[in-house]
Amino acid sequence: MRSLITRSRSLGGTFDLESRQERLGTLDQEMVQPGFWDNQDQAKATIDESNRLKGWIDPWLSLDARVSELTALVELLEEEEDIELDAEFTRGLALVEKDLEALEVRTMLQGGDDHRDAMVTIHPGAGGLESQDWAGMLMRMYTRWSERRGFGVEVLDLQPAEEGGIKSATLEIKGECAYGYLKGRRWCTSPCSDLSIRPAVATSHVLCKRIHIPAS
Repeated sequence: MRSLITRSRSLGGTFDLESRQERLGTLDQEMVQPGFWDNQDQAKATIDESNRLKGWIDPWLSLDARVSELTALVELLEEEEDIELDAEFTRGLALVEKDLEALEVRTMLQGGDDHRDAMVTIHPGAGGLESQDWAGMLMRMYTRWSERRGFGVEVLDLQPAEEGGIKSATLEIKGECAYGYLKGRRWCTSPCSDLSIRPAVATSHVLCKRIHIPAS
């Protein structure tokens, strides 16, 4: 439990909770000013930044509150054994551990573009029809991976192959830190693990989606 408390406190310092809260307060003030919507592009950018900050702050505050609750349960259990409280503590500890690990991963995604949406292009290799089938499988892998994480997926371009599979596809993966999570991935699929003889392969490339905001 002490290790959990130390990790959660360290996490708050790692992504500088206080400065993010201050920035969120500044944005909240901007959004209630008269004329905020005069420049709709800039207003949308401000709202997006506010939502990103909340996406960091709210999970950490929730985690911190649950760690405090677990600490209180430990103190109660030290005073008197209670089967129901012990079971509640065990369940709560498992959930906090899971959420803490997820937030620790997110703290590594703080590059300038990590928070953005991602563009994924998929192409078959030189394996003909079989390679096109594997490209279709790769597209489904990205779609399912995204859906499991609550990310949206939009198919921007799709060229189906005549006999199944795809010739190419471009996906937009929408969600907080989608690019950060995906930028290190360059998935490929093949029915053979031997790189020197594999007859079919499909590859993917991940790009950052940037949005140009005109100057006011």
